Amino acid sequence: MGQQYSKWPASSLFKSFVGPLPVADGSLWDSLLDTDLAIPPDHDTTRKMYQALAPHLRDWATHDTTSGNLAALARLATSLIERLHSFPDLEGSDVARLTLRRARNALFVIRAVLWHLIHDAKHASIAEILTHCDPSEAGARHFRGTPTTLDRDVVAEYAFAHDNGDVGEEDSQFEQRWTMEMSLRQEGDITDARQSSLNSSPPSSPLNQQPQPPPPPSHVDQQAPPPMVKLLHQIAAAVALPIGPRATPVALEAVNLLITLASPVLFLRKGHGNNALINEIVSDSFCAHSIVGACLQHFMEARVIEARKGEMDGIVSDFLSIMSLPLQAYSYVFDDDKAGQGMPAGRICLTRQSVLALLALFFHRPEGSKRNLCRRHLALIEDAADVMSHSSPETIKISFAALYTAFCERMAEEETALLLYVLLAHSQSFSAYLLSRVGDFEQLMMPLLKALYACEPGDTGKAYIMLVILLMLSEDSDFNQCMQTAAVEEVPWFQERVLKQVTISDLIVLVLVRIAHRNLKALRDEFTHRTCLATLANMSPFFTDLHPFACQRLVGLYKMLAKHFLKAREEARHQEDVVGSAVFELGGVVGIVLAVINSCLANRLRHNPNLVYTLLVEKAEFLALRDHQRFAYEIENIDILLRHFESRLDWQSADNLSVETVLQVILEGARQLPDDRLKKLPPLRYAYTEGSDQGTFFLPYVWEQLLRRGGLLSLDALGTAPLPLFEDS
Repeated sequence: MGQQYSKWPASSLFKSFVGPLPVADGSLWDSLLDTDLAIPPDHDTTRKMYQALAPHLRDWATHDTTSGNLAALARLATSLIERLHSFPDLEGSDVARLTLRRARNALFVIRAVLWHLIHDAKHASIAEILTHCDPSEAGARHFRGTPTTLDRDVVAEYAFAHDNGDVGEEDSQFEQRWTMEMSLRQEGDITDARQSSLNSSPPSSPLNQQPQPPPPPSHVDQQAPPPMVKLLHQIAAAVALPIGPRATPVALEAVNLLITLASPVLFLRKGHGNNALINEIVSDSFCAHSIVGACLQHFMEARVIEARKGEMDGIVSDFLSIMSLPLQAYSYVFDDDKAGQGMPAGRICLTRQSVLALLALFFHRPEGSKRNLCRRHLALIEDAADVMSHSSPETIKISFAALYTAFCERMAEEETALLLYVLLAHSQSFSAYLLSRVGDFEQLMMPLLKALYACEPGDTGKAYIMLVILLMLSEDSDFNQCMQTAAVEEVPWFQERVLKQVTISDLIVLVLVRIAHRNLKALRDEFTHRTCLATLANMSPFFTDLHPFACQRLVGLYKMLAKHFLKAREEARHQEDVVGSAVFELGGVVGIVLAVINSCLANRLRHNPNLVYTLLVEKAEFLALRDHQRFAYEIENIDILLRHFESRLDWQSADNLSVETVLQVILEGARQLPDDRLKKLPPLRYAYTEGSDQGTFFLPYVWEQLLRRGGLLSLDALGTAPLPLFEDS
């Protein structure tokens, strides 16, 4: 295949597209869009294709302001997507299949060209090429007066259907719309014809019970907007196409084009919202409604399509394949998807791309007076099964049950965890629904805890998101109560020891303490410590029959923190204030762990004999902080309890102090302890609040996933290391 690289630069198609003159020959556009595209099979092939193509596309970027070929292709893509909404059946008609293929190819070429432009051209050139309206309309001559090959195919198919009496009512309506469009096209009013066609047959929603989004704004009697701006509405409509085996690639290309349009943020140090086309998308009600609803539906349905790995033949196929290389960062072929969890390697995944595109748009902050309606529509989603809700017509209604199932099935994936975080933090309706399912939370919590347990030290972003999810869930008392009784027979992924017949609450304690232990040894990240401990603090008043190993690990965390605290305090006596600051921070963390232990003992003493047993074994570790005023009440309460239980153990024969005997003494002693013996401490309640500067973490994090999880990925191809977006994060 590498030997074919020398062919495409000399082809008439390539020379015409990148040259200074408009491509006005309809047969050239037909040749471009009729190719059955294949995807580059490996990274090395893609890299070679990029090296061969890049110099010529730089020539194209210079010429396109006068040739208008990209604008012409945008107009053609707009026309093709609008036509798709007129077909009664996208899967059954040969002409529909041809239109789908052409629409996909047009979006693919636009995506590839735009990524090259975004990557190589200056920002001013990007704005000029993407938003200029070709005044001569030279690049659009192909649309007027001369029917395309597709138009002739439409005539042939319906003539054949008429002859055989196979034209039904829907087919007749399509033929009438097509005839009206052709007559208006010959009069030069193609814009109005497309709008009439779209309004007479609005795009079908992929959400069974979702109301139709507002129609695209009409441009009749107004100055025609730039071609790329007009295409935005059709990109949104393509994302929301009724999905089938043949329509899926069009939706996938539309999603990837959205990601490409948003990608200039990678190269901006400031002014992340300075992206006119993305600002247009997120502030337009039709676009935002269509994209949010469709991306959620794609996520719930887990759409995948098989990646073709065969050789690509022909000059045009080579050309289009080469065009795909600048998009390596967003390519959707998965070579080695270790975190795929059910998404086989070598498959194209509309699900993942849809979620990542939705998240990239959600965290986009448009500049000026424009509002991000993607955020609004996602925050206001409602359950389609809730017949009592009185929602507005623009509210997106989806099946919360199906959405919950999708989260359970793909909880290990980072983009899934981030989407769950977004809905918990911003959607009151879904958050309430999720917490109503705490009775069967095992199918959600087990994959979440497994993924959190498996986080490597470098997976800080993934760990942050999952820790915050646990913290937000722990704010609900029903969740905390149900986790004490949700039993798991075995936990094969837990490596420290064999665990059988444990509760999810035990697992939460073990996983969080493990993360805190590791963080103290390596990262020393304060956010990780405090989030882990805040979740434990919220759950501590509900702890019931904590597993012995969970109790040992919790007390072991206190031992490690106390040791570091005492060491830092000793060093602070001889060194500068920086060590004193470390003492203060460590003291705060030690105080939270002591408060967690106290809260459990004060509220559930009779139900936690294993914790008392562990405290008796480790009594000496608590004596070391007895003289420290900062922990006076917490240490005093533990001391009271230890003396109380030790006095009862003294009555037992030394030969009879088995573990079972000690636990029985603890249970009897807990019933005899007066309620007023312990010092009253303030209740522990922590809540997560999203910071005003959340974009400095979430936006780079989303784009990190787009770059890392795009398959044929080479950050070297971006030519910028590190990228400006990540320098600011």
